[in-house]
Amino acid sequence: MYDANVAMIFKLLQISLGVKKNPLDLQDINWNYIYSFAERHSLVGILFSGIERLPKDMLPEIDLLVNWYGQSEHIKSINIKQKQSSQNLFRIAKNQGCDFCIMKGLAISLLYPNPEYRGYGDIDIFIYGNYQIFEKSIKDCGIKIVTGPKHDEFAFEGVHVELHKYYINNSSRVGKTLNQYLNKVSRIELCSRSECGWAIPNFNFNVVFLLRHMCVHLATEGMTLRNVLDYALLLLKEGEKINWDEVISVLKKTKMDCAFDTMVGVAEKVLDVDFSIYYIGKPVQRLIDRVLDEVMNVNLHAESRYPLFKRIIIKTKRLFSHKWMYDSGLLPDSFWTEVVWGSIKDHIKRPKLI
Repeated sequence: MYDANVAMIFKLLQISLGVKKNPLDLQDINWNYIYSFAERHSLVGILFSGIERLPKDMLPEIDLLVNWYGQSEHIKSINIKQKQSSQNLFRIAKNQGCDFCIMKGLAISLLYPNPEYRGYGDIDIFIYGNYQIFEKSIKDCGIKIVTGPKHDEFAFEGVHVELHKYYINNSSRVGKTLNQYLNKVSRIELCSRSECGWAIPNFNFNVVFLLRHMCVHLATEGMTLRNVLDYALLLLKEGEKINWDEVISVLKKTKMDCAFDTMVGVAEKVLDVDFSIYYIGKPVQRLIDRVLDEVMNVNLHAESRYPLFKRIIIKTKRLFSHKWMYDSGLLPDSFWTEVVWGSIKDHIKRPKLI
């Protein structure tokens, strides 16, 4: 299904993540192709941690290797800055009697052999305590907050922060049910603590939250291979700690079980690991292949360079080209009433989303 370059990417990722130890089957590596792919999928640092494990005769040419090293070090420096900003935000929250957990990037990176190489985007926060008091403290720092239905947004010390009201979009039937579950399993007493003090959601939370987050992104703007790796590592390293009876119950109730089986199948292909013990039903191979093909060919935010009218056309075409995800059961939301109409309403309320 995929060419030799993609096969090499998968093998290098397996070495980078410690799944496979032997690099000897890496042959005829097109390093320029792999670096370009890594940039597109936010894998530069992650793949570099695999390159560090290779024999000298397998390494890229010196110019590319130096550039790759430099970019990986840049990712590490950004991560250090984000951690510091998170600590400062946490200090503001604690001063107001609030607590918070950080989701996705900073939390999920802990699953990686070299967490500092997994680049982060936003800082995603959920507040335990008085939401308005915390926001007032942010505004008192002279920071402008942009409000939204799912989360408010602001820039703090040069880092983009999303302050969640809901974990996932709450406008659909599925979203409401999943948020109820996520609220239950993310209670502060069920979280662990980072070395910086803020809370980290547990694995029962992540296996549902990340699944829904991935699928919605896949159907709207697309998702990268790094999202697949996050989920694969969650299963690989923490699968035995998850309360599967509880998780399967909520996935079946929301009809997200097809999405789960599909994403587990995709994770299997990428890491070459047997995850069959986690399947809820019988995965559809055709659906797994199609989802993986969408992931591998993603081109995030490609429309951003175009003027408004063309951006609208591109995003509309993409929305309807992904109708198969709803027709196939990958996403259980109603395509016309919840997805199309919901998108129209969101863009009317927030034109900057276009």
